[in-house]
Amino acid sequence: MDLVRHQPRTEGIRAGCSGRKAWMPAAESLEGRALMATLLPDVAMVSATTHDSRGVTIDYSIKNAPVTQPLTFGVYRSASTALDSTAMTVGMVRINPGPSETLDSAGVSALSIGNHEITFPLPGGLPITPQRPDVLVVADPNHLISESNTADNTASFHKYVIGVITHGGIQPKGWIQGPPWELRMASDLTAQGYDAVIPFNWVAQSGHAGAAAKQAPRLAGQLEQAAAQFPSGSPVDVHFIGHSEGAVVNSQTIKKLNADGWPANLQAGYLKVTMLDPHAASTAVKGQQYSVGSGTLGEIARLWINNYQSKAKDPLPVVAENVQSAEVFFQHTPINQAQTNSGIYNLWGQVPVKGNAEYFNLSARGLSHSGKFGVQDWYRSNVVPTLGEGATQLNSMALTATQLPLPTTSVDALSTSVTYAGHAAPGAKVRLLAARESGRTLRALAATDAGPDGAWTVSTHPIAPGRYRVIAVSNVPDAITGRPEFLKPTAWLGPLVVRPNHNTG
Repeated sequence: MDLVRHQPRTEGIRAGCSGRKAWMPAAESLEGRALMATLLPDVAMVSATTHDSRGVTIDYSIKNAPVTQPLTFGVYRSASTALDSTAMTVGMVRINPGPSETLDSAGVSALSIGNHEITFPLPGGLPITPQRPDVLVVADPNHLISESNTADNTASFHKYVIGVITHGGIQPKGWIQGPPWELRMASDLTAQGYDAVIPFNWVAQSGHAGAAAKQAPRLAGQLEQAAAQFPSGSPVDVHFIGHSEGAVVNSQTIKKLNADGWPANLQAGYLKVTMLDPHAASTAVKGQQYSVGSGTLGEIARLWINNYQSKAKDPLPVVAENVQSAEVFFQHTPINQAQTNSGIYNLWGQVPVKGNAEYFNLSARGLSHSGKFGVQDWYRSNVVPTLGEGATQLNSMALTATQLPLPTTSVDALSTSVTYAGHAAPGAKVRLLAARESGRTLRALAATDAGPDGAWTVSTHPIAPGRYRVIAVSNVPDAITGRPEFLKPTAWLGPLVVRPNHNTG
């Protein structure tokens, strides 16, 4: 509405009062006014949180005016609640106006005036990153929208991390406080920023066949107690690290918590599992479980191992569906190269385990199950120092491989070539190996180098008809310690069935 402009008056107004004359001051007219400028919107972040570390839930309000153009929310990991150049981008989500407008959780336009709540997934979730514990959600991080106030565009929440380290079976009884490597690793995790570490000690029971699975209730209780120390409502990540039968203990603990229900703060956190040479004391495992020396001592070791495992009947370690990240480091070093147990026997990691996981084959001279330099020692030396920043270097070495959904190439009536593709560390050497389903001998199928971006594609040598188990292995130079010489990520590709081509003329 336009305001009316009045001419100023210079004379007073004469008024009468009880017969007396008096002069009243003249009313001053309003100055000329123009219409107020169009109000700018204000996107104010109210809160941010996560319910499962797979995405974030944000509450925000839009004041003054609706937003009429796309609005982006950025998610960052930071060492503080301030967004600066050191923050790491986790993901972005765009809220759209118009015909394809985004609706909030109440079914209302997410860009309209009022309060809104939105939950959106993040492709990689919110992994364990102890040195960047704060998760920031920023409205319009690139400043593409004109706002009346930008000081209220950020909300954040803090994540806590618990590390669980579980040793294997048959430990020396003198290690009353737990194996030395376990205690050293606990100290190292604390140095990397883990808020609490549980070096789970079951040394006293570790020599009893079948004792591993019985530890789950005690470990679950310790984990719940550790989680209770953190502020209510704050998500708490858990990183389970288990060596040998310790992988069984951890697996059974997760199974118990899944059945009983996780505390809310643990449910909101990220669940990661690391298996170091997982080895259940069980004869139900397929394939070779150990390497023994020749002669009488080797045969005695074989009989003793089989007898113990037949009594223990450990459940096999598995990766539960709610585990968001799982990795398996294992070795199959022959006893004549393992330098352990006086050259009599060397246990092997039992792989692959049931469930989704990334595999790293550490087989090398001098690296064993639990000798002078075991898998747990390699992990502590090479990986633990990178955990503060989420072990991004290790993640870049992960190997993926899959058979392309393309017609296979018939070489002749009795052989076929199959094409595979995937990702590995840039420049890594990738090899495909296969064994007949009923055999153990691996045969080389193909080899190639990953490109600068890690992508690779390769077609196999001619393969005769039959059923095969196929794996991919990539050799990646270890730039941290140089021991072992190569880190060899492994991917299991599943069965391959090659049928004879009767149409080849």
